[in-house]
Amino acid sequence: MRIALSGNTLGQDNGFRCSTLKPLILGFTPRVAIIILYTLKIREMNSMADNTLEASFDAEMYAIYTNAQRECGYNATYFYRMLGEYGGVATAKRLLNNDKLHDGFTRLWECGRLDLTVEAVIWDNPRWHSLFNEGELQTAQNRLDELGYFR
Repeated sequence: MRIALSGNTLGQDNGFRCSTLKPLILGFTPRVAIIILYTLKIREMNSMADNTLEASFDAEMYAIYTNAQRECGYNATYFYRMLGEYGGVATAKRLLNNDKLHDGFTRLWECGRLDLTVEAVIWDNPRWHSLFNEGELQTAQNRLDELGYFR
């Protein structure tokens, strides 16, 4: 592996830009510099994975809106507006952290489609669990349990 401390790139084959990393690694041995570079690359990759997970969750939240509209005739305009303004994760967190049961939950329960609630989508797919804290997951489970989702 090549580490260039001058020129336009630093470890060009790894995609690191010299302008941002040169001040960081100057003064370190090449071995330590490599460790720093790989640590930063791993953090970058983890961040990209988190963004991908959040983007997938956003798509799932928009699917709730579409399915509720199609299958229950429920036009969740406030939910749709929240998704556009805050994104899927922040919208779900706002709904879960509100003590008042949201209108969408009630409407979907009346339609017999609790599976289309934010709570059910989160609870039923462990893939989303890492996006929420234990309290939020517990709230989702409690709300679903109260209305018989698990029976």
